[in-house]
Amino acid sequence: MHRAIPRAVADLLLKTYYDRTLARTVGIHISERLGSHFMNAINPYEAPLAAQQHPPVNPGLRPLLFAFNGRIPRRQYWAVAIASFIVYGISISLIMPIVNQESAVVSLVGSILLLGVITIFTWVSLAIQIKRWHDRGKSGWWILISLIPVIGAIWAFIEVCCLRGTVGPNEFGLDPT
Repeated sequence: MHRAIPRAVADLLLKTYYDRTLARTVGIHISERLGSHFMNAINPYEAPLAAQQHPPVNPGLRPLLFAFNGRIPRRQYWAVAIASFIVYGISISLIMPIVNQESAVVSLVGSILLLGVITIFTWVSLAIQIKRWHDRGKSGWWILISLIPVIGAIWAFIEVCCLRGTVGPNEFGLDPT
């Protein structure tokens, strides 16, 4: 039975005492002798796997509002939902007088602005709800459960607004709390 040589020591030996060609040959022999220990040794200088696979927990406002990937906790969901609802209400109250103008051109511009505000509000609403479903460990397609009359809306409210997300990392990202 042979002792396992740490990867750093084996690398140092290979780089220090042999030229490049010989080091490759010796490296093959060492890896064959040590088997999976040498090939699967964890590099302490390598970034953690979770950091490589998932985006940062707090990437900024644009990804928070417009991206459909990642996770957000309940408090952030509620903050964004309430803030976007207030901004939506103010925007609608400012645009509706423009839409109700007698001039066709001004009314058309107001209608286009209104359509833009509704589209942005809908996109942000979908993005934050999908991130909450991700935080619960479920696919974003679960958002469609709210289309089921009464029961679906209650289920979605409880899952998205009331229950804590998955503890620790899940397939959608790191734990945001």
